Amino acid sequence: MFGIAGDGCPSRFKLAGDHELVTVVDVLRKRGPACAVPELFMLGTDRCRVAVCVDETPPAVLIEPTAPKITLAVHGRAGSIGVRQYLSEVEAGVGFIAPSELEPVVTAMGRRPAVLPMPVLSTSHVRPASHRAPPGNREPLGPQHEAAVDDLPAEGRGFLECYHSVAEFLADPLPGVASVVDDQIVSICVVYARFEGACEVAVYTRPEHRGHGHGTAVAVECLRLVLNARCRPVWTAVDDASRRLGIKVGLTPVGEKLYVMFERPAA
Repeated sequence: MFGIAGDGCPSRFKLAGDHELVTVVDVLRKRGPACAVPELFMLGTDRCRVAVCVDETPPAVLIEPTAPKITLAVHGRAGSIGVRQYLSEVEAGVGFIAPSELEPVVTAMGRRPAVLPMPVLSTSHVRPASHRAPPGNREPLGPQHEAAVDDLPAEGRGFLECYHSVAEFLADPLPGVASVVDDQIVSICVVYARFEGACEVAVYTRPEHRGHGHGTAVAVECLRLVLNARCRPVWTAVDDASRRLGIKVGLTPVGEKLYVMFERPAA
């Protein structure tokens, strides 16, 4: 649990009770909701476990999805003793999301961390498509696409970390848009988390169909649906290609977060 062997909490942490989740939400709001939409979405549901540092105010926070893809989220001040203790114990090979201000702490641990800075983008309008439409059809996702979504490779189903199943995801009123060619989803833009007026979106295109405009097409259509639903889209760019695509469709930087994985085992 929480990236450490065993079922208990890490040192200095305890499982958060219902009355402490309000404090956790407040910690994430102060970070900037756009940089923590998935965590805020999962709080207060059965989609995550939450631990708080027992002796810090505001507390350091650990959030772990209960769905199949496990990605931790670590939130806390750079001077947090609880965060430093946790980073000294978390197992090698466990990936986690952290605020950018923790980068000096992470790199000082001496555990050969792989640190990926991820720009967070957003917009209040979508840029009209200026390219030739790719082959196939752009279709709003729904229950009829369950088999096609299930057929996507694991990389393409990463958004399910916030859900327990494809069926649960597709039952949402606004799951996203797919580019479909010969009854196969070749590209997908999903709304995989939402909190109040923000929707976190993500794009995946099968490698053999990249470079033909499918990613741009589904992103434009999905962003239109999100804005029409009076939500503000949030896009976390996991690499430079993702960042360029986000900017191409009208998104602009609003923050940054880190993806971290330690290569060296804990001492």
